[in-house]
Amino acid sequence: MTAAAKSSSDYGANDPVMRKYFELGEEKARNLGNRGPIRFESDGSLSKDILKTYSEMGFYVFENVLSQEEL
Repeated sequence: MTAAAKSSSDYGANDPVMRKYFELGEEKARNLGNRGPIRFESDGSLSKDILKTYSEMGFYVFENVLSQEEL
């Protein structure tokens, strides 16, 4: 669970259950196979693997595209 979500949410008596639910959801999302660095084909177009995954999943998470200074 993200630090912001951990510190800003309170689900009362259900808090431990909800936190576990979110942690399992994050783990599942990270294992979908639709995230990684941006990659290109030799002709400069976006990687066919990324396009295929995007087509199948509906989204793709690019990692390490921006530096910390840009954020």
